[in-house]
Amino acid sequence: MIMMLLAATGGWLGYECYRLRQRLTRMSQTAQSKRIEYERLESERRGEADARHLTEDKLRSYLQLMDTIINAIPNPIYFRDSDDVFQGCNTAFAEKIMGLTRDRILGQQPRDLAAKVPDALIACLERNPMGDDTDNGLSSFEAKVPCADGTKREFLFTLNILSPGKEWDAGRVGVMLDLTQKNRAARE
Repeated sequence: MIMMLLAATGGWLGYECYRLRQRLTRMSQTAQSKRIEYERLESERRGEADARHLTEDKLRSYLQLMDTIINAIPNPIYFRDSDDVFQGCNTAFAEKIMGLTRDRILGQQPRDLAAKVPDALIACLERNPMGDDTDNGLSSFEAKVPCADGTKREFLFTLNILSPGKEWDAGRVGVMLDLTQKNRAARE
Protein backbone atom coordinates (compact mmCIF):
# COMPACT_ATOMS: atom_id res chain seq x y z
CA MET A 1 0.00 0.00 0.00
CA ILE A 2 2.82 2.37 0.86
CA MET A 3 4.40 1.46 -2.44
CA MET A 4 1.23 2.33 -4.28
CA LEU A 5 0.98 5.56 -2.38
CA LEU A 6 4.61 6.37 -3.17
CA ALA A 7 4.07 5.44 -6.83
CA ALA A 8 0.96 7.64 -7.02
CA THR A 9 2.76 10.50 -5.33
CA GLY A 10 5.74 10.06 -7.68
CA GLY A 11 3.41 10.03 -10.69
CA TRP A 12 1.62 13.10 -9.47
CA LEU A 13 4.96 14.90 -8.80
CA GLY A 14 6.19 13.90 -12.26
CA TYR A 15 3.01 15.24 -13.85
CA GLU A 16 3.26 18.50 -11.86
CA CYS A 17 6.92 18.90 -12.89
CA TYR A 18 5.92 18.32 -16.53
CA ARG A 19 3.11 20.90 -16.22
CA LEU A 20 5.41 23.42 -14.56
CA ARG A 21 8.04 22.89 -17.29
CA GLN A 22 5.37 23.44 -19.96
CA ARG A 23 4.18 26.58 -18.17
CA LEU A 24 7.77 27.82 -17.79
CA THR A 25 8.36 27.22 -21.52
CA ARG A 26 5.20 29.22 -22.43
CA MET A 27 6.20 32.02 -20.05
CA SER A 28 9.70 32.07 -21.53
CA GLN A 29 8.27 32.28 -25.06
CA THR A 30 5.92 35.08 -23.98
CA ALA A 31 8.79 36.94 -22.31
CA GLN A 32 10.91 36.54 -25.45
CA SER A 33 8.10 37.83 -27.70
CA LYS A 34 7.55 40.76 -25.31
CA ARG A 35 11.27 41.51 -25.37
CA ILE A 36 11.23 41.51 -29.17
CA GLU A 37 8.17 43.79 -29.13
CA TYR A 38 9.88 46.10 -26.62
CA GLU A 39 13.02 46.26 -28.78
CA ARG A 40 10.89 47.08 -31.83
CA LEU A 41 9.05 49.84 -29.94
CA GLU A 42 12.31 51.19 -28.55
CA SER A 43 13.79 51.25 -32.05
CA GLU A 44 10.72 53.12 -33.34
CA ARG A 45 10.98 55.56 -30.45
CA ARG A 46 14.66 56.19 -31.19
CA GLY A 47 13.80 56.72 -34.87
CA GLU A 48 11.03 59.17 -33.97
CA ALA A 49 13.35 60.98 -31.55
CA ASP A 50 16.02 61.25 -34.26
CA ALA A 51 13.43 62.55 -36.73
CA ARG A 52 12.17 65.04 -34.14
CA HIS A 53 15.73 66.28 -33.46
CA LEU A 54 16.33 66.64 -37.19
CA THR A 55 13.09 68.62 -37.56
CA GLU A 56 14.00 70.79 -34.57
CA ASP A 57 17.43 71.48 -36.10
CA LYS A 58 15.81 72.43 -39.41
CA LEU A 59 13.36 74.72 -37.62
CA ARG A 60 16.19 76.35 -35.66
CA SER A 61 18.08 76.93 -38.90
CA TYR A 62 14.96 78.31 -40.55
CA LEU A 63 14.28 80.65 -37.62
CA GLN A 64 17.89 81.80 -37.69
CA LEU A 65 17.57 82.50 -41.41
CA MET A 66 14.30 84.40 -40.88
CA ASP A 67 15.90 86.41 -38.07
CA THR A 68 18.86 87.25 -40.31
CA ILE A 69 16.55 88.29 -43.15
CA ILE A 70 14.33 90.42 -40.88
CA ASN A 71 17.38 92.15 -39.41
CA ALA A 72 18.81 92.80 -42.89
CA ILE A 73 15.70 94.84 -43.79
CA PRO A 74 16.44 98.51 -43.09
CA ASN A 75 12.80 99.39 -42.36
CA PRO A 76 11.68 98.99 -38.76
CA ILE A 77 9.50 95.86 -38.40
CA TYR A 78 7.69 94.45 -35.38
CA PHE A 79 5.34 91.54 -34.66
CA ARG A 80 2.72 91.41 -31.92
CA ASP A 81 0.52 88.49 -30.97
CA SER A 82 -3.25 88.60 -30.48
CA ASP A 83 -2.71 89.93 -26.93
CA ASP A 84 -0.60 92.83 -28.36
CA VAL A 85 2.58 91.41 -26.84
CA PHE A 86 5.72 91.98 -28.91
CA GLN A 87 6.87 88.60 -30.20
CA GLY A 88 9.54 89.88 -32.56
CA CYS A 89 11.17 92.90 -34.11
CA ASN A 90 14.22 93.72 -36.14
CA THR A 91 17.20 95.69 -34.87
CA ALA A 92 16.12 98.76 -36.86
CA PHE A 93 12.92 98.92 -34.81
CA ALA A 94 14.58 98.09 -31.51
CA GLU A 95 17.59 100.34 -31.71
CA LYS A 96 16.63 103.20 -34.04
CA ILE A 97 12.99 103.64 -33.06
CA MET A 98 12.63 102.34 -29.53
CA GLY A 99 16.19 102.88 -28.31
CA LEU A 100 16.07 99.52 -26.55
CA THR A 101 17.54 96.08 -27.11
CA ARG A 102 15.29 93.43 -28.62
CA ASP A 103 15.25 91.39 -25.43
CA ARG A 104 13.85 94.41 -23.52
CA ILE A 105 11.00 94.72 -26.05
CA LEU A 106 10.01 91.08 -26.58
CA GLY A 107 7.33 89.84 -24.21
CA GLN A 108 6.09 93.37 -23.50
CA GLN A 109 3.01 95.25 -24.64
CA PRO A 110 3.51 98.80 -25.97
CA ARG A 111 2.02 100.33 -22.81
CA ASP A 112 4.52 98.34 -20.70
CA LEU A 113 7.28 100.35 -22.40
CA ALA A 114 5.67 103.75 -21.76
CA ALA A 115 8.28 104.72 -19.19
CA LYS A 116 11.08 104.07 -21.69
CA VAL A 117 9.68 105.49 -24.96
CA PRO A 118 7.66 108.62 -25.86
CA ASP A 119 3.86 108.57 -25.58
CA ALA A 120 3.48 109.53 -29.26
CA LEU A 121 5.30 106.36 -30.26
CA ILE A 122 3.20 104.25 -27.87
CA ALA A 123 0.02 105.72 -29.38
CA CYS A 124 1.15 104.76 -32.89
CA LEU A 125 2.12 101.27 -31.80
CA GLU A 126 -1.22 100.73 -30.08
CA ARG A 127 -3.22 101.80 -33.09
CA ASN A 128 -5.61 99.05 -34.15
CA PRO A 129 -5.13 97.76 -37.73
CA MET A 130 -8.83 96.90 -37.88
CA GLY A 131 -9.92 100.47 -38.72
CA ASP A 132 -12.35 101.47 -41.48
CA ASP A 133 -9.57 101.62 -44.07
CA THR A 134 -8.63 97.96 -43.78
CA ASP A 135 -8.31 95.86 -46.89
CA ASN A 136 -8.03 92.18 -46.05
CA GLY A 137 -6.51 93.05 -42.68
CA LEU A 138 -4.16 95.70 -44.11
CA SER A 139 -4.19 99.31 -42.98
CA SER A 140 -1.76 102.19 -43.01
CA PHE A 141 -1.38 105.65 -41.54
CA GLU A 142 1.24 108.37 -41.34
CA ALA A 143 2.53 109.74 -38.07
CA LYS A 144 5.39 111.82 -36.70
CA VAL A 145 7.32 109.74 -34.23
CA PRO A 146 10.16 110.68 -31.91
CA CYS A 147 13.02 108.26 -32.53
CA ALA A 148 15.68 106.98 -30.17
CA ASP A 149 18.15 109.67 -31.30
CA GLY A 150 15.68 112.37 -30.26
CA THR A 151 14.64 113.46 -33.77
CA LYS A 152 11.04 113.41 -34.92
CA ARG A 153 10.62 111.53 -38.15
CA GLU A 154 7.58 110.99 -40.31
CA PHE A 155 6.69 107.35 -40.87
CA LEU A 156 4.16 105.45 -42.90
CA PHE A 157 2.96 102.66 -40.62
CA THR A 158 1.65 99.65 -42.53
CA LEU A 159 -0.13 97.18 -40.30
CA ASN A 160 -1.40 93.78 -41.27
CA ILE A 161 -3.27 91.08 -39.42
CA LEU A 162 -1.34 87.82 -39.71
CA SER A 163 -4.48 85.73 -40.28
CA PRO A 164 -7.02 87.96 -42.09
CA GLY A 165 -10.41 86.39 -42.67
CA LYS A 166 -9.71 83.54 -40.27
CA GLU A 167 -11.67 82.71 -37.15
CA TRP A 168 -8.53 83.14 -35.04
CA ASP A 169 -6.18 86.07 -34.64
CA ALA A 170 -2.48 85.22 -34.85
CA GLY A 171 -1.42 88.81 -34.27
CA ARG A 172 -0.17 91.76 -36.25
CA VAL A 173 2.91 92.79 -38.15
CA GLY A 174 3.91 96.42 -38.51
CA VAL A 175 6.35 97.91 -41.01
CA MET A 176 7.49 101.50 -40.76
CA LEU A 177 8.67 103.43 -43.82
CA ASP A 178 10.55 106.67 -43.18
CA LEU A 179 8.87 109.43 -45.24
CA THR A 180 10.72 112.35 -43.66
CA GLN A 181 12.90 113.25 -46.66
CA LYS A 182 10.13 112.57 -49.17
CA ASN A 183 7.64 114.74 -47.28
CA ARG A 184 10.27 117.49 -46.78
CA ALA A 185 11.00 117.50 -50.51
CA ALA A 186 7.30 117.64 -51.30
CA ARG A 187 6.81 120.59 -48.94
CA GLU A 188 9.76 122.46 -50.45
